[in-house]
Amino acid sequence: MNDMFKILVVDDEMLIRQGIIHSVDWEGNGYQIAGEASNGEEAIEQIEKIQPDIIITDIVMPKMNGITLTKYVNEYHPKIEMIVLSSFEEFDYVRQTFQNGVSDYILKPKLNSKELLQTLGKIVSDKQVVSRGTFSISIEQILTKSVQGIQTVNEMKEIKKMLPNNECILVELFWKPSTAVPLSPSKFIKRIKANHQDIKCYSFLPEEDTICFILNADKMSPLDVKKIIHQMNEEEGLENKKLNWIITESFILKDQLRQMYQRNKKIRQYHFYLPEQKVLTINDLPSIRNKEMKFDLNHFIYLFKKDHLEQAFTYLKQHIDQLSNQYDIEVFDFKSRIQNIVFNVIILIGNRGLNNDELEEKKYTYIRDLNEAFDISEVMETFNKFLEEVDEILMPSVTRNTTDISDLLDYMEAHYNEPLTLQQLAQHFHFNSSYLSSYFRKNHQEGFSEYLNHIRIHHAARLLRETRLSIAIISKRVGYSDHSYFTKVFKKLMRMSPSNYRKEYSETERMQ
Repeated sequence: MNDMFKILVVDDEMLIRQGIIHSVDWEGNGYQIAGEASNGEEAIEQIEKIQPDIIITDIVMPKMNGITLTKYVNEYHPKIEMIVLSSFEEFDYVRQTFQNGVSDYILKPKLNSKELLQTLGKIVSDKQVVSRGTFSISIEQILTKSVQGIQTVNEMKEIKKMLPNNECILVELFWKPSTAVPLSPSKFIKRIKANHQDIKCYSFLPEEDTICFILNADKMSPLDVKKIIHQMNEEEGLENKKLNWIITESFILKDQLRQMYQRNKKIRQYHFYLPEQKVLTINDLPSIRNKEMKFDLNHFIYLFKKDHLEQAFTYLKQHIDQLSNQYDIEVFDFKSRIQNIVFNVIILIGNRGLNNDELEEKKYTYIRDLNEAFDISEVMETFNKFLEEVDEILMPSVTRNTTDISDLLDYMEAHYNEPLTLQQLAQHFHFNSSYLSSYFRKNHQEGFSEYLNHIRIHHAARLLRETRLSIAIISKRVGYSDHSYFTKVFKKLMRMSPSNYRKEYSETERMQ
């Protein structure tokens, strides 16, 4: 028992104290719960009796709060390590306690046995024990605390000793959550030092799925760092990985590290909208192209209910394309808008009396995939899958049969020389235009316009072979009002111009 670290738990809520005391196998992990207190005054009495190594304390308490307690401990018992508990709203108070020697903090919503042991582990295991209750902290941990804005004055002095040169650059690497770490920090540091021998470079882990590097030298260009990263990405095969880099401009270390880190968080959303650009600096950020077009959900619903499905989905896709260029829209907001559209489309399909059971089952899978998308390409991949499934449901499956389609194709063959549109054809045969569009794409591997072009060019080729009509007249006879467009389509499908086709056919006839 004497070799264990003694812990004092301080919180005015008995349930929280008991939860901490009874939620962990303390002795099995090398700790001993030596006492508990409901406020700062009781804690001071306990400190004198049990001489704890670590205090876990709440901030907001009656009689004496956690801030006053940390000041007392820092002044009279500086060897005791302290962990504070706080809510999100109390985080400004947490920063104050770090000026009083607090080692770490835990947000109450995350308070569980795993979080407790991890936090204690950072204090005990990741720091070299000099003597009971006195710990040294690594430069990596100090840098992490600095970007969080909770480093002590002494820790800031330590950073300046480790980073003595004039200028700094902060480099951030982040990747898709739940995937393997794409790069060893030492590999990047080695490359940087190979190009800049006098540089100081340290890595630290400010949050999950993120590695930061602080580069320190007398003179250094972000463009040089960018070039090194591009070269490394290419050589290490990282270009196609789901990872991104951010490089800050050069800055003076004093009071600017946290500011640069916060700016990087804003640049992250540009990476979301620009998945092809793996490395971004502040100078690479594009301007917002145009003002956001407000999506009128009521208009979309109106078009859907009136069976103007093609118009409805064209309007929807135009809106999403336009949103994709609005880099200032928060990623969460962008995803939420797409998720809202998914929910509304499913509701509209159900209101039409169509069978959407399968889509209902997949609904939350689509929502989850949209929420977890790393960049806009993953959002659009998921959304397009959803729209394909919507197309399947909207296709009439009972009232339309093979005979109906056969009559429609026969009609196109008979009226190819007239101005035909998909909407006119759908109206004539009482089909849904969205269904017709999907039908041509799935059964003929081409759209309606391409299918109609094949019919027209087939008849044009026959006229070129069998008559001496001018090409301009043939163009009009097969349904093209624009002679130059007819020539372009003919050349694309027949691999030669109409005049060359007629000439080649005539020469073949003479040889026979």
